[in-house]
Amino acid sequence: PRWASWNLGIFVCIRCAGLHRNLGVHISKVKSVNLDQWTQEQVQCVQEMGNAKAKRLYEAFLPECFQRPETDQSAEMFIRDKYEKKKYMDKVIDIKMLRKEKSCDNIPKEPVVFEKMKLVIFPTCMRHQQW
Repeated sequence: PRWASWNLGIFVCIRCAGLHRNLGVHISKVKSVNLDQWTQEQVQCVQEMGNAKAKRLYEAFLPECFQRPETDQSAEMFIRDKYEKKKYMDKVIDIKMLRKEKSCDNIPKEPVVFEKMKLVIFPTCMRHQQW
C-alpha cells in the first residue's frame, strides 16, 4: 500500500483510500505515502498505531465467521460500520495507551521514505488482512 489514513494510523490500498476519502476528513484523513508531504505528527500517528493495533481496536468484535467484502458497495458499508459507526470497536481500550504500547509489528520490513523521513510500511490493507 502506498496510501494511509494518518489520523487512524493505518496503511490502506488505493481502493480503500478512495472509500476512506468518502467518509470525510472528520473520520479519516487520507494521504499518499509518496505524493503528499507529511508532518512529523502525521508520521508519528502511523508509527504509533499501525495496522495490527488498529485491527485490535476497530475489529475487536468482528464476528469470527465474517467474510471480507468483495464489492465496492459492501466494502464501503464495512468501512463505514467500522470507522464511522464503530460497530466492531472495543470501546474499553484506551487509545492513547494502545498507541504507546510496543509491539513486534513495528519491526522494520520495508522502509518507506516520505519527505526525508523513514517509516515502516505494513504490507497489507486493513480490509484485506486475514488473521
